[in-house]
Amino acid sequence: MPRWEAGGGVAHEVNNPVGISLTVASSLERKTALFAAEVARGDLRRSSLNEFLETSRDASSQLVANLNRAAELITSFKQVAATGITRISGSSTSAT
Repeated sequence: MPRWEAGGGVAHEVNNPVGISLTVASSLERKTALFAAEVARGDLRRSSLNEFLETSRDASSQLVANLNRAAELITSFKQVAATGITRISGSSTSAT
């Protein structure tokens, strides 16, 4: 497989959990702003606080899971790349 094809595959695999994380973080940012506005107006109700806490917990869990997945993929791709480089260097050295 040409290098550019492998690079495209890597980008696609990593882009999925990173894209999901960006979406979750953007949503959390928006909900945090709404929550802060509610607090500033003095309109905070216990139900709003509980909803915000649940949203924050869910978003945190999703962010950790997706960013861990992206980190695992990157580590895996680095190992594959290092193995490929070692094999290429080893084969070119033994060919001389």
